[in-house]
Amino acid sequence: MQPPPSHHRRAPAILAVVLGLFAAGTTANAANPSRWETLEAIHRVENPHNLTTPGPRGELGAYQFRQETWRHYTSAPFNNALDRQASDAVALKHYDWIRTGLINQGIDPSVYNIALAWNAGIGAVARGTAPAVARDYASRVTNIARGIHSENVALAAAKPAAVAAVAPSRPVTFTLGALRMPTSGAHALTLGETPARPVFVVASESFTNLR
Repeated sequence: MQPPPSHHRRAPAILAVVLGLFAAGTTANAANPSRWETLEAIHRVENPHNLTTPGPRGELGAYQFRQETWRHYTSAPFNNALDRQASDAVALKHYDWIRTGLINQGIDPSVYNIALAWNAGIGAVARGTAPAVARDYASRVTNIARGIHSENVALAAAKPAAVAAVAPSRPVTFTLGALRMPTSGAHALTLGETPARPVFVVASESFTNLR
């Protein structure tokens, strides 16, 4: 049996293709903030200064989770909500749960409606009984998410020209959605969905030995 083909050459070209594909996808969805952009907007409304002290109802972390919400998704200690990576993982699950719930109710899973349900619950959104404070919360999240998205679209448009300058030096793993290009190195970067800036990571250290 022949071994699988090896791709040890032309790493910058492969990276350029990946970034180009991602830029195209970002432009195609220019009007729609991603879930990471939505979650970052929720974070900026919930806990913009990353306070570690509990909220008035014991809320913790970047997304100010209550303990019962945290327990719905993980058996990890609630104090782990103070760790951004752990909090992001739970936030993703909560986002997907809300989105599915809205769709099942026949409600558009827009940024506004997701934020409204995040604050007031899916039932209140479905009944149209979300209070004014929750509607204000949802409007703030929507405006911030759109601002983040606009910044990221502009960044995406500016990045491809710089990709050709990236030269291989040591192994890096790049991930773009479901597309994964592993290498033998331990260092990893993500292209696509990242909490703080879900567009590009252009590395000063490129990669070799793609396979």
